[in-house]
Amino acid sequence: MKVEDIRRVLIIGAGTMGQQIGFQCAMHGYDVVLYDISPDMLDKAREGIKKL
Repeated sequence: MKVEDIRRVLIIGAGTMGQQIGFQCAMHGYDVVLYDISPDMLDKAREGIKKL
């Protein structure tokens, strides 16, 4: 497998760092899945990413 073959990224943890990593991956064309055990954190992440 080559780096060019990777098209989807899973980010575990929707805190500040997870949001930023997910945002950067999405901006570079990757499909991003953001996972967190807290639904509240996912809601906050969704709102934070919208602001970016």
